[in-house]
Amino acid sequence: MHKISNKKFVLVALILFIVSISLVFSGCSPSQNSFDVQLLKENSESEGMFNYESLTEMDNDWDFQTDGANSSTFSTGPNGLTINTTSSGYGLVSQKVLLKSFSYFKVEYDFNITQMSSFDENSSYHPGLFVGFLEDPLFNVTGDKKAQETFVQQNGKRVFYIKTSGSREYNISINLGTEQYPVKAIATISNLTLVRVSEAVAVEGSNNGFDIFELRPSIFGQSRQSNSTFVLLGGIGTLLLAYIFYVIRSRDMAYSNIQSPNKFYNKIKKSRFVAPTIVILCAFFARLVIILVESLIAGSSRITETYFGYFLENLSAQGTWIAKYGTPYFYQYNSNIFFPIPLYLSALSGLIGQGLYSINGVDASTVAFSVVTINKIFAIIFDLVSVYFIYKLVDKFQGKTAATIMAIFWGLLPILFSMSAGWGAIESLSTMLIIITFYFILSKKYLPSVTAFFLACMTSPFVVYLAPMVLLYTVFLIVESIKNKKWKSLLTPGLTILFSFILFYLITLPFNIVQIGEGDTFVAFDKYIDILKGPDLYSINAFNFQAMLKNNFVEVTVQSKVVDIIFIVFILIVFAFVYFKTRNRLNLTILSSGLIATIWTFSNNMRPETLILSLPLLFMVAVILKEVRLYIVFALYSAFVFTNNSYVYLIAGYDSNGVAQISYSNNAILYVFGAFSLVLIVIYIIVAYDVIVNKKVVLQKPINTKYGVYISRISKNILISFSNFYKISLAWLKELSFAIKDDILESKAKRIEKKKDSIRDKDSYNEKEENIAEEEEKQPDDDN
Repeated sequence: MHKISNKKFVLVALILFIVSISLVFSGCSPSQNSFDVQLLKENSESEGMFNYESLTEMDNDWDFQTDGANSSTFSTGPNGLTINTTSSGYGLVSQKVLLKSFSYFKVEYDFNITQMSSFDENSSYHPGLFVGFLEDPLFNVTGDKKAQETFVQQNGKRVFYIKTSGSREYNISINLGTEQYPVKAIATISNLTLVRVSEAVAVEGSNNGFDIFELRPSIFGQSRQSNSTFVLLGGIGTLLLAYIFYVIRSRDMAYSNIQSPNKFYNKIKKSRFVAPTIVILCAFFARLVIILVESLIAGSSRITETYFGYFLENLSAQGTWIAKYGTPYFYQYNSNIFFPIPLYLSALSGLIGQGLYSINGVDASTVAFSVVTINKIFAIIFDLVSVYFIYKLVDKFQGKTAATIMAIFWGLLPILFSMSAGWGAIESLSTMLIIITFYFILSKKYLPSVTAFFLACMTSPFVVYLAPMVLLYTVFLIVESIKNKKWKSLLTPGLTILFSFILFYLITLPFNIVQIGEGDTFVAFDKYIDILKGPDLYSINAFNFQAMLKNNFVEVTVQSKVVDIIFIVFILIVFAFVYFKTRNRLNLTILSSGLIATIWTFSNNMRPETLILSLPLLFMVAVILKEVRLYIVFALYSAFVFTNNSYVYLIAGYDSNGVAQISYSNNAILYVFGAFSLVLIVIYIIVAYDVIVNKKVVLQKPINTKYGVYISRISKNILISFSNFYKISLAWLKELSFAIKDDILESKAKRIEKKKDSIRDKDSYNEKEENIAEEEEKQPDDDN
């Protein structure tokens, strides 16, 4: 067995921490702190705030939104921006700005309104012309204080002040009417300025009759660039958690064969219920805090719009539809993006939500919010079951204390609780079923394992990538039964496959009964395959090799499909050969995790969520074997997967059409993390090969001293290493300087010698010339 010193591990962890902290600081944009400086972008090539040559040029600084064509609603020129909503009903232009938190700002603009009236007889109210912010759309047009223009007016001027909240990223907007409250108007706005001012200036302005408005975002879960801080902190938090629990586990190993003076520690060792209770409570309270805080914020009266995640919102909406109208006509009115089991669970949430209508004051938005929350509660329950099975598995191989430590770590991983208590839809359920599947495989219980896997395949399309590995395990059991002449055992795999098809048909029957009645007998299989195929794209915001090749949201060509199929078949053949050579269930688990990671990195049609299924399998093997390198790979992948998923939900965002595409324009994220995914998969393959083929395990070592002493010793060793490195580097540089100096002197000497040789050659040549001339003078003249 090969072993790695704790000193090297700590050094690696320290380097990772320093790099992560550097990324945090490099990713943080400075806030605007200067006073009386225009914060808005404007045309720098000509005078005038909106003096652009065309709307196309203006589109570089501003975003347009209207119900008609941009060219008929907006126009620019030396006089300013003109918005004509006589046919469109409303017009809006916006620009992203970074405003210092808890600070005061002054907004000032000139305007001319030549027409202002109701859009039609059904629209009696309209907000007119106003400058606001998308994050709090009506903050200055409702309530006692208002900053809006609702009448025809020439040469008008508007000044008001705002005080920002804790948010930093906003989108200032110029509005003439709104989509909800249209207006028939023509207005021109010019000389728009947004500057930071001191509190004293804002108060003085208030005393002079100019209003101060509180600007607080009224949209929950809005994607924005400033959320990158949370993305980075989550990734760093994952690495720190991995190191903390590594140290705790190493310290625990020191007490594996001795009696600890700590009574609580001994209680965990001996009691049957204390440890699993602690594990489940830790995971539960972490998620409870998140969902409570989220519910309090999202459900508050000032929140006008909420974003919980594209798939979660769609699943909740479809569950509500099923609760209202049933399943037979579901596919005629809803998109085919979810498998039956998540739909049944969401329908249960929808039924509970429908029951809330009996309470006075409950409206459709409250019910929708409740259905989303109930779906999250289901996801949290699935997470807790996953934590319990992780505990049971580790307990079987490493004991109760190790199981307690590592199960708590699993339950506190940011990627897991963010997908259950945050924005995930089906990931917690599919992860739970995969953990149960391999728990029973490692426990040599075939029937429960394939049952759990069948249910997993009815939950998520990503699970199908593991089907070849479960099939390999089935083939292995069949071969073993034939070798040992256990003929009855052969019935189990065959009957399992048969009953799986029957059960699949029964589960999907309520959704397809109308089509089946019309003669389309196998419609359920067609719909299942359609979901498996998904959109025909190279990458769907996955930080993988295809994204690095600039193929994000690019349609797959026929040639690429052929290459992709050949690649997957080749990988399966290699993995099958390795498994049948070793015939080890732990190796099957590593290969299953590696298969998902490999396919995700290089194959087509990958989503960020797909890679999550690789994590529990990798974690199981790393903990059971106490393999340090696999543990490090797991920590890196966990941070990587969180970064990918959180970036999509917190920064890229989504709309009614789906998840927004991560752009390559002025954004290197896909290139950087795409390259990082290649590095990770190479490291994973090397480590897995060493563990499976070479049978080399780098064992985790116990820490036999108190953590403070341990850190002191490790720090001292690190300092010594740095000192030695400094001395070696200094000596090398000194020798290098001597060598360079000697080389310079030698080159100089050669140049001097060459110059002397040139002079000697020249003197010799001149002497020869003189001799020839003298000889010619001595010769008689031929004419004479």
